Amino acid sequence: GKVNSAVGSAAYVITSHIGSLTTFNILAGSTVDNTGLTTVAGDLGLSPGSAVVGFPPGVVSGTQHITDGAAAQAQLDLTAAMLYYNGLTTSGAIAGSNLSTGGNLSANTWGAGVWDGGAITIPTDIVLDAQGDASAVFVFRATSTVNLSGGAHITLVNGAQAGNVYWVVGSTLTTVATSTMIGTIMALTTINLGGGIFAGRALASTGAVNIGAATTITFIPQLSTPTFSISTAA
Repeated sequence: GKVNSAVGSAAYVITSHIGSLTTFNILAGSTVDNTGLTTVAGDLGLSPGSAVVGFPPGVVSGTQHITDGAAAQAQLDLTAAMLYYNGLTTSGAIAGSNLSTGGNLSANTWGAGVWDGGAITIPTDIVLDAQGDASAVFVFRATSTVNLSGGAHITLVNGAQAGNVYWVVGSTLTTVATSTMIGTIMALTTINLGGGIFAGRALASTGAVNIGAATTITFIPQLSTPTFSISTAA
């Protein structure tokens, strides 16, 4: 079935459904707005918007693709990726759309699979457990928002890889100070990285990517893709 093919073969999912997005640390539709001394080591893309704010003082070590062909292609690939991940057969619903209490392995612990919620909340720590399978894929789908509370952390255990964690968000994903978010975010509208740690890739379709002061972002490679990192000082 669809879930088995997605969960059992990370290489298939990544190489077939991410496309040109592998080089992008940040991709937005309307604006990229940075506050602080952010360093983006991978590519930064924006299409169809043209307003990139906060670089400088931030620095992009990769290539800036602002309203060019590469950014337009990345947005097409993002649309295709979101359609693919939204089309996967569900492994089950997230009880109360609360990832901190509705886990399938224990209250706050999730195994590989495709997990569905409405407005997903992560009020306290959660654990993603690969159970010894380094190819295990975790897909969390929200019909609207995802909100990670301050002090809430996502932890990977037993072989789980950050490159195999995906967030498919129907509107906006928001993180705040002292939190830890992990994975590739694919949001229909906006991504607000408001502080704390983000290990992954921030990809917004129609809206903005907003990076707050005191945010540390690390790009985690997906299999053979390059390693990028973003670090922000207050």
